[in-house]
Amino acid sequence: MLVTNSLLWVLGLLAILGPFGTDVYLPAMPQMAHAMHTVPSGIQLVITAFSIGMAVGQLIMGPLSDAIGRRPLLIAGPTLMAAACIASASANSLTLLLLSSALIGIAACAGMVVGRAQISDLATDGAAARGFAIMGIVTGIGPVIGPVGGGLLLGVTDWRGIYIAMAIFAAALAVLALFKVPESLGKEKRHSGGLKKLFNASGQIIRNRTFILHAVMLWGSFSMLIGYISASPFIAEKLLGIPPFWYTIDFAFNGVLMIITGAISAALMEKVGPRRQAKIGVAMQVTAALILAAAVLTNNVNPYTVFTAFALIPASLSFMFGPVTALGLKEVRHLAGTALALMGAIQFILGGVVATLVGMAGEKAVWPLSINLAFWSVVSLLALSATRASKNRAE
Repeated sequence: MLVTNSLLWVLGLLAILGPFGTDVYLPAMPQMAHAMHTVPSGIQLVITAFSIGMAVGQLIMGPLSDAIGRRPLLIAGPTLMAAACIASASANSLTLLLLSSALIGIAACAGMVVGRAQISDLATDGAAARGFAIMGIVTGIGPVIGPVGGGLLLGVTDWRGIYIAMAIFAAALAVLALFKVPESLGKEKRHSGGLKKLFNASGQIIRNRTFILHAVMLWGSFSMLIGYISASPFIAEKLLGIPPFWYTIDFAFNGVLMIITGAISAALMEKVGPRRQAKIGVAMQVTAALILAAAVLTNNVNPYTVFTAFALIPASLSFMFGPVTALGLKEVRHLAGTALALMGAIQFILGGVVATLVGMAGEKAVWPLSINLAFWSVVSLLALSATRASKNRAE
């Protein structure tokens, strides 16, 4: 069985449910706060609940897919999300909305975790990296079109209608998965035996040096992205005086740039292997950190330095997520679901911490973001160097 482009597009669309779960209703949050009789900080807990659901859900979906197979969860995930979206649309209290949002997060992560595990089942090395890269292109569309789609829907309906639209989209993807997604994990390769074996599998994965080093690079990359997403609107609008419209244009441009670099990564995967692409990604991240640090230290924070650094961060991820994921799973492919779940859960936990830290000094402070970028770029650089040392010892 091969990883065809059509299968990658289906898996990418299933994975896009994660970004949609955080982005599509953002334009309607003031309306949601009014409807739930709460303040803005209260309705922002919807995003927190979704993120918690994503972290917990990955720890459930990944190991479960190693035990029962990939296909059932790739069908059940969007089905459950459709039901949870309908529950959100029907919610008449903030408590119910938060509970349904957490359930959306649990369900949405099926495509992100189990879809990537299926690629790991069907391909290795360069082919796997290319598969992750193409899937990343499709997934990268989500953050770009999510808020735009939500804004357009808000022109013809209210916030409840946005959730209904999400439910329809998720249900359609469940039907698509039913007819287009095969099972990639044979019964002989599954791991039964309940939680004890699943915990043992997690321990085996954590002790794998190759996995941990590459996972650290991914965690660093995601932490840089979350830091940028969390701090950039305040830096652009409050410090630099950039109007919200132009900030949105820049954010969309960076999303498109991420898609373009993803296409470049996939096209060059055979000529420029996963490790060399990881070097490119880390180099871009270090450059972004240096640009912003120089601007802060010289008191020369301006749109040119800031937006150059901002563009490099998402663009670098296309050379990181696909190649580094493939390299990290190389020695634990038999436990890919559990491995990806651990990657994803810790990724979202770190993202939540970073989102808080970069704003702790106020809405006009750039230095917390600069420190975040510098720290994680150095961590990724050290992890990349350690993978080389490990390879040399193995040889």
